[in-house]
Amino acid sequence: MDRRKVLLIVATLVAALGTALVFLYVRGADVRAEERFETVKVLRAVQSIEAGEAIEAAAQAGKLQLQSVPREQLLNGHDDIDLTLKYESDITRFEAAHDPLLS
Repeated sequence: MDRRKVLLIVATLVAALGTALVFLYVRGADVRAEERFETVKVLRAVQSIEAGEAIEAAAQAGKLQLQSVPREQLLNGHDDIDLTLKYESDITRFEAAHDPLLS
């Protein structure tokens, strides 16, 4: 083999190794972020909720989803009433009914 072919093979191997290392680093970013910050569960609207629509109806329709967020990202004046606990069973039942892994 001439020198160019050897350098090309080495460069390809180094690029593949670099790509694999970046992939592994990014894959663990969510885990590291959750470990670093205290998270709280909040209800997140995943579909548009019409004006005047009751929260019970939105939960039954699957328009709400539980999501973990860092406590520092809660908005000022957020409501401390734990709606998550009140509607968690409805949302969990909905997610369980529509999750192919739980079915």
